[in-house]
Amino acid sequence: TPTSTPTSTSTPTPDPSPSDPPPIRFGGTLGIVSLPRVLSLEGLVRWKHWGFGAEIEYLPPGLVKFGDATTLSWLQVDAQARYFVWKPIFVGALAGYQFSRADSTKFGSQVNYISTAMVVGLRAGVLFTLKNGLAMGGDFGVTVPLFTSLELNSDGTEDSNARKAARTFGEFAMPYLNLFRIGFFY
Repeated sequence: TPTSTPTSTSTPTPDPSPSDPPPIRFGGTLGIVSLPRVLSLEGLVRWKHWGFGAEIEYLPPGLVKFGDATTLSWLQVDAQARYFVWKPIFVGALAGYQFSRADSTKFGSQVNYISTAMVVGLRAGVLFTLKNGLAMGGDFGVTVPLFTSLELNSDGTEDSNARKAARTFGEFAMPYLNLFRIGFFY
């Protein structure tokens, strides 16, 4: 009678896989190409499908001119929340404060219009975060000012061009676009 030899059945061991990213990641991004504010810096905490953080956006004085004698500066600080719908794609909301200032010289007098407001907004975008922590992305959205105020600082001289610039950027809903962000997450 033929004898059968038992065969050894061994389960192959799986190759070690790269470790998954930590459940909570901390990091920040710098917006390199942002419009209408040119500098954008944000800090963000990511947990599962959620992200929470703060952002500062800034348009330095002198970069944007309205005519020969009127310049605009603009600052916005906000807190934000994001929901990552599918891996890098997110939707979110923000709330914060904005300050804009239009400076002008009219008839030899310095004319400054200062606009302040609370802001709320919506945003959507992508934020790719690689396992090594490098992050890249972009986003777009809109901010809506609430409870706006406009103040004139001058010797009584007014400038309609500076007033119009301050009101446009301080009192009306403003779309924004950030074409490229780069950062790092731990």
